[in-house]
Formats: sequence, C-alpha cells, structure tokens
Amino acid sequence: MNYHRSLLPHPSDGIMILKGSYIPPEVLTIAFRGSCFPVRASFFREYLERFLGRKVILGSESEKPDLLIIEGKDLVDEEGYLLEVETPGCRLTATSWRGTFTGIQTYIQLVTSNRTLQCCRIADSPALSWRGLMLDVARSFCPLEELLGIIDIMALYKLNVLHWHISDDQGWRFPVDGYPALVSEERGYYSRNDINYVVAYAEKRNIMIVPEVDMPGHMIAALSAYPNLSCTGGSFVIPAGEGIFKDILCVGKADTIAFAKKVVDTLCSLFPSPYIHLGGDEIPLDRWTTCPDCQHRMQELGYGEEKALLGWFCNEIAAYAREKGK
Repeated sequence: MNYHRSLLPHPSDGIMILKGSYIPPEVLTIAFRGSCFPVRASFFREYLERFLGRKVILGSESEKPDLLIIEGKDLVDEEGYLLEVETPGCRLTATSWRGTFTGIQTYIQLVTSNRTLQCCRIADSPALSWRGLMLDVARSFCPLEELLGIIDIMALYKLNVLHWHISDDQGWRFPVDGYPALVSEERGYYSRNDINYVVAYAEKRNIMIVPEVDMPGHMIAALSAYPNLSCTGGSFVIPAGEGIFKDILCVGKADTIAFAKKVVDTLCSLFPSPYIHLGGDEIPLDRWTTCPDCQHRMQELGYGEEKALLGWFCNEIAAYAREKGK
C-alpha cells in the first residue's frame, strides 16, 4: 500500500500511519452524527455506491457503520475534513457538507486503489479556494453526458470551479431570448434545461460554474446569425479553425449594446455564480476606425482613439453585470 500514490492531491497535513488495517466489506454501511449532513445523505449514499462499485446502505451509528460521517465544530476550513481509518471502520469529520464531500473523494480514492486499508489519520484542507478547470465547448462542442463525466472527474480530484467557455468565433452554445438564430441543433448547443441540470449537478459536487462569453471580440458565430450587429453588415461564415478575426461587435449601435446586455441577462438568470467572464481579449480595432457608427459614438463620448471606446464598452457591460449582482 502506498497512500502517497493513491491520493491526489496529497493531503495538506499529510498522512499519519497507525497500527492495524481495515478491509472494507462488499456492502458498506454509512451513518451520520450531527444535524446538517443527513439532508444530503441519500446523495452521498448514491454517490459512494456509484464510484465504489459496491452496494452502500444507510444505517445508524449504533449499528457500527463502516463509514461514520460526523458534523464537527473544530475544523476551520469549510472544505477541510479529518478522515480516520481504524480496524472497526472509518470516521469522516467535517464542519460542512462541502468538507464531507471533499473527504468522501479521499475515501473513494483509498478504497478503489487498496483492497486493505492501512489504519491512518488524514487531516486535509485545500491550499487554494479557487481550484479550476477551463472547458472550451465553443471550439469543440462537448455532449451533455461527456460534460457531466468531466464534472465527476473534477470532483474526484477536488477541483471546485468549472470555467465554462460557452461561446466564441467557432460556436455559440446557449440560447438568448430574442435571438433564436444564435443556436441550432446541427451546430450543437445547450438548452436552458440542459444548463439548469448541469449547474445543479455541479453544485451537488461542490463545483461552481463560471460562464465565459467573450465580447466585443470572438463574436463571429453571433455575427453570422445577426450580421447587423457588426460594423460591415457581413456576411460571415463560422470559422472551422482558430484565429483572431477582424470582425467584432459594432459598439456604436444601440442594437449591439442591447444585445450585449441581453446576453448578460441570460447568464445572470442561468448561472447562480457571483462571477461571469466577459472576455475582452484579442480585439482588433480595424473595423471601428472606418465605421460611421463607432466614430459617431466616439465623438459623442469625446474620445480621440478607438482604445478609449473599447474601454467604455467593457466598463459599460461590466457595470451592467454588477448591477445584476455579478
């Protein structure tokens, strides 16, 4: 048995090896001590059963369960936990359901990689509060089942933020009220019900989803559907490969500002995260230099260069997002 190899990430306070060993039975019994965690008891049972590949039943503390989950008060970090493996069974102590879920990942890693568990004491808490994975589904659409599988893998290795890059030049993957042409079955997208399901699925696994919609650049997919939001009027073809493209949102038009705010409205309604990512990178300003609408907007604002107009747009949309609680 080599716990240094079987646990990833390695526990922050290390592993204290104790005398004795414990063999998990083919049918595991779990029980709870405390008032908070039984609300999620059924989920924890189903989760353990799925990832351990053995039957798991809910029992009581008096039945000497194989895993006793305890609500403790002494741990500082809400994602921290204490896992104690002893010959009669295991105890998992945490101050919140988040810490319990994090500790369950360690328990799963131990049981699935070791037939016999060396008795030990594992005290662990995350070094970083933001442990993220960025997934770009705009350039390469990710089917729903595959996306859920990625979330499961994130949970197993205690990542807690999914940065969901959900639009770009190569694809727009979510619906926006009033702009139905943004999405199509042929290109692939996530419905509102899909997104609601993914958000709830991730939340149960202690993962916050932060959506990213780049603007005013990286918008060819949107402009191909609504060329009137561009400086030139199109037409546009969604690119198959990567690149930085000159055609971006025309921020001189009132319709474009309304579109950008409607996108923010949609993100706010679908994602409870306090954060959304509005991009702002790789924005060639060539089109704005010859666009009458953009030049008129610059004159109205008293700006002498396009970079100032870019700053105005980014601040305008960011301020709008903050008004919505993001």
